Amino acid sequence: MAVAAKRALRKQVQEVLKKLTPEERTTQSAEIVSKLLELPEYKNSRRVSVFLSREDEVSTDAIVIDLLKSNKSCYIPKQLTGDDMEMVKIESVEELKTLPKNSFGIREVPASEEREDALASGGLDLMILPGLAFTATGKRLGKGKGYYDRYILKARKVRPPVLVGIAFRQQIVPDIPVTENDIDADIVISP
Repeated sequence: MAVAAKRALRKQVQEVLKKLTPEERTTQSAEIVSKLLELPEYKNSRRVSVFLSREDEVSTDAIVIDLLKSNKSCYIPKQLTGDDMEMVKIESVEELKTLPKNSFGIREVPASEEREDALASGGLDLMILPGLAFTATGKRLGKGKGYYDRYILKARKVRPPVLVGIAFRQQIVPDIPVTENDIDADIVISP
């Protein structure tokens, strides 16, 4: 039952997101980033993971730039074989700009490149999560593959990170059907 309801909600939110203009995306992204940068949990974090956004997501480039300029350790997703991922360190803004896109259209460190893995080097203080939809209380609807839910379980074994979801206002919904495998965000930021 929850699977069908999630599928329907994904489709509904995707349709709404298609109608957002580039200007709306830019304006809302700037508001979200501004709120995030003022968040005490963010300010106090030294090791942060952040997804690299696609066009239909909250833009995260300014977050990566802030992390790097603040001398914080910045980790980004790297897809592994199968349905697994790790968070690997990115060192510079120049590197961010030159990353190739993977099969999902997401900028990513090439599979052949060895990088510092966040969990192998001490864990994460904070994770910035993508999602198709969130509730104000932290329920999260991902894209359906479970990458983040599985990764969060592994991350919690090293050090429980603060989980921050970021979303356009159109992505905040009253409720999301969940299963026992779904992990809520601790904080949700929208305009």
